[in-house]
Amino acid sequence: MAAFALTQCDAAVLITGDTDLSAEIRIALTTFPSGKIGLVFQYGRFNRELAYLADLQRKASPGLYAMCQLPDQVQAADGTFITKPLSW
Repeated sequence: MAAFALTQCDAAVLITGDTDLSAEIRIALTTFPSGKIGLVFQYGRFNRELAYLADLQRKASPGLYAMCQLPDQVQAADGTFITKPLSW
């Protein structure tokens, strides 16, 4: 993941459950103490360390994943159609 900075926004929301990001979150909050960090934990995952660091936390549900998916087929700007794989 690329490093993120809270200089261009008031808050950042990460969708993760990966403890490897805890150091980056700590650095961002130390460098920009007025910034806020929100976390959305992937379905079936939770991380106590990340939850402690976050100003806001939520758990994603299977329904959320379904709502965030693009339609089965979308039309690109050039008129071609892009079809979502059946396994998604």
